[in-house]
Amino acid sequence: MLRIISFLALFRAGLAAYYVVAPAGNFSTTEAYCQSMGLHLVSIHNVLDNTAVQVFAESKYIPNFWIGMSGTSGKYFSWTDGSALDYFNWAPGFPTYDPCVAQPKCDFGWTQLAETSQCYLPGQAATHDDALAACRKMYARLTSIHTKSENDFIMALAPPSPVQQQCNPEAPYGIWTGGMAMNGYDSWADGTAFSYPNLYGNGDPSSGAIYLAAEPGCPDFGKWRVTPSKTLTLSYVCKKNPM
Repeated sequence: MLRIISFLALFRAGLAAYYVVAPAGNFSTTEAYCQSMGLHLVSIHNVLDNTAVQVFAESKYIPNFWIGMSGTSGKYFSWTDGSALDYFNWAPGFPTYDPCVAQPKCDFGWTQLAETSQCYLPGQAATHDDALAACRKMYARLTSIHTKSENDFIMALAPPSPVQQQCNPEAPYGIWTGGMAMNGYDSWADGTAFSYPNLYGNGDPSSGAIYLAAEPGCPDFGKWRVTPSKTLTLSYVCKKNPM
């Protein structure tokens, strides 16, 4: 069952305000409950609205909740409060033909990137194999990266380097990804396409695990490097679908 979020001046973000009003219900009964108080299920009109609702839900440990959008045959959508349909943030594969809309959520502590709608969680220093195992325990994979903005997001999310290594390739500061190189064939652990070429090259081995070089001021900063090392410990980022 999904909780409700509706308008009321208890939690402010920009010009809008939101609060949780009931523990559970289907779309029709929750909207009716809101209307009985002169309210509606929440409408979302920009990134700030979307982020404010998400942050508020996380603060109340609410994993999934109804928003006030509904549609006919999955084609003609509208907000129950009658406001303009001027902002969209569909998850991959949506909209479907389900006439009611819920906000997909990340587990508590994970961070959602609007561009991908995926959930990310950084981890502390580990070998590549241990990082893979840690992500799998959380039903996730070491992150794949498909755009420059996602690459930048991963660098900002991962724990910072405690010590600058002065661009030493034998003791790098970087972030494990789910990438693997095998004699020129590159792949991601989550099975997605290797669609964003960002390998540093420059004498790296042809086979091994791929990490994101993240030491500012080094020539490989922001690029991906290949290492066959089984003992190198780096921070890492797990990635998975929202709930």
